[in-house]
Amino acid sequence: NQLYTNLRVTQDLGMFTKGLSAYALYSYDIFNVQRIIRSRQRNTWRINPTTPYNSDGTVNLLPVITSGTENLGYGNANGGNRQNYFEAAINYNRRFGNDHSVTGLLLYNQRENINASAGDVITSLPSRLQGYVGRLTYGYKEKYFVEGNFGYNGSENFAPEKRFGFFPSVGIGWVVSSEEFFDGLSNTIQFLKLRYSNGNVGSASGGRRFGFLTTVADNAGGFTFGNGVPADANTGFGGVRVTDYGYPIGWSTSHKQNLGVEFRTFNSRLNVIVDFFKERRTDVLIQRGSLPAYVGLNSIPFASVGVIDNAGVDGTIEGNGLKLGMFNLDLRATFTYNRDKLIENDAPTQPYPYLERRGFNVLSNYGYVAEGLFKDQRDVDNWADQTPLGGRPRPGDIKYKDLNSDGLINNLDIRRIGNGDVPNLVWGGGFNLSYKSFYIGAFFQGISGAVRQLGGDGIIPFNNSTGAERSNLFAVAQDRWTEENPNPNAFYPRLAYGNGPNKN
Repeated sequence: NQLYTNLRVTQDLGMFTKGLSAYALYSYDIFNVQRIIRSRQRNTWRINPTTPYNSDGTVNLLPVITSGTENLGYGNANGGNRQNYFEAAINYNRRFGNDHSVTGLLLYNQRENINASAGDVITSLPSRLQGYVGRLTYGYKEKYFVEGNFGYNGSENFAPEKRFGFFPSVGIGWVVSSEEFFDGLSNTIQFLKLRYSNGNVGSASGGRRFGFLTTVADNAGGFTFGNGVPADANTGFGGVRVTDYGYPIGWSTSHKQNLGVEFRTFNSRLNVIVDFFKERRTDVLIQRGSLPAYVGLNSIPFASVGVIDNAGVDGTIEGNGLKLGMFNLDLRATFTYNRDKLIENDAPTQPYPYLERRGFNVLSNYGYVAEGLFKDQRDVDNWADQTPLGGRPRPGDIKYKDLNSDGLINNLDIRRIGNGDVPNLVWGGGFNLSYKSFYIGAFFQGISGAVRQLGGDGIIPFNNSTGAERSNLFAVAQDRWTEENPNPNAFYPRLAYGNGPNKN
C-alpha cells in the first residue's frame, strides 16, 4: 500500500513589492509491501550419457539431479520506506515597462528517507539531505536573456568538513530572429534562438553510509591455543580487524556545458532543437587501484579520485499541422548520442598498452580474445599454455590469443572487447494522426552501440549454481564442436557437463 500526502500554502506578498510571493510545501509519503510467496521446485533429471535410449526408444533418464517438492512452499517478505520533504521559497516575477523582465527565487528544502525494513543499525538511521537554491533571471525585449543559479547542498553522509557543496551556474540566450538584420530571412526562418550554459552540479550518490568513518569488527582470525581436543573446544581467540577504511568523502562535481540552437521554418510547421553538451565529472568515489598488496590493508579503501568525461548531442525534430486530405498529421523524431570516457581510475601503470582502461567508456567489456576452436590435440600442443585459466584444454575448446607472446594465457592477455550494455545512441520516431475528435498515435524507439554479455543461467543449460536449474538447452547448441563434427567455426565449442574448469 502507498500513501502520498501534499500540503501547499501560497501567499501573495504584493503589499511589500509588486511581483513578490511565497509558498511552503510539505509532503509525507509512505510505501509498505507484504509478500506471500508460494512456490514449488520441480525434479530435475538428466539423460544417461552411456545409454541415452532404452530398448523401446524412450529416453533413459538417470535419477534426479535435484529433488523437487510435491507441495507448494510458503514464504513471506516485508518491506517499506517513509519520506518527509519540506520546501519553502520566495518568488519574484516582474516586468518593468515593455522591455525589461526580472525573476528571482530563493528556496530552502530538506528531505528525510527512512528504511522501515532495515536489517541493521546503520541502514535504520534516516538519510537526510538539505539544500538552498537561488536563481536570478533577466530578459531584455524578449531578445536577450541571462540567468544565474546556485545550489548549496548538504548531506549527512559526508565528512563534516565536506558536508556542504556550492554549485553555481550561468546561462545566456539570444533570439536572433528578433534582430532587425534578420527581417529579410523571416519568411524562411520564423524563429531562431541560440543559448549557452555553463555550471556545476553536485552528486551525493555512491559508496556506503557514512563512508568517512572507519569500521572495525572483532571476528578476525586469531591465535589457537592447546591441541583442539575435544574437537568442539573453542581454542581460537579472535582479534580486531578493519572492515572498511574511512575516507573524507564529499560531493562529486559535474562541470557541464551546453550549446543549443532552436529554429522554426516552413511557417513554423517544422521545429528543430539541437543541443551539444559536454561534461567532466570529478571527485568520483571509487576503490583505490594503485595500492600494492604489501601495504597490508584488510580491504581496499575508497577515495574521491575518479574522473569521467561525457560529450554528445541531443536533438528533436517536429513537423506539426501537416495535412493529408481531411486528416491532420504531426511527426516527431528524437535522437541522443553520448560518448563517455574514463579519464582517471587510480589504476597503476600497466605493462602493456592494451591493459589500460583509461580512455575508454566506463562500462566497457574486457576479456580474452577468442581465436576459434582447437581442431585437434596437435593444435592444443602447439598453442600457448591455457592451463592458468583452469584445467588443460581439449580439442573443441576455445583457444585464446596470446597478446603479449609469452606462451601463457593469463590476466596479462585481457583487453577491451566491446562497449558495455548502455547504448551510446538512442533514437526514436512517432506520429499523431487526427480526424475531428479522433486521433491515433505511436512512438517507436531504438538503441545502438550496446553490447551485453550472456552468462550463467542465460547460456548454461540446467545450471546448478542457484539450485533452480532454470535454463534449458537451446536448439542452437546442435551446431557445436564434436568429434564427429570437428568444425573450428561451430557456433558452440565442445560442451561439457557440470562445473569443470574447461566447460567453455
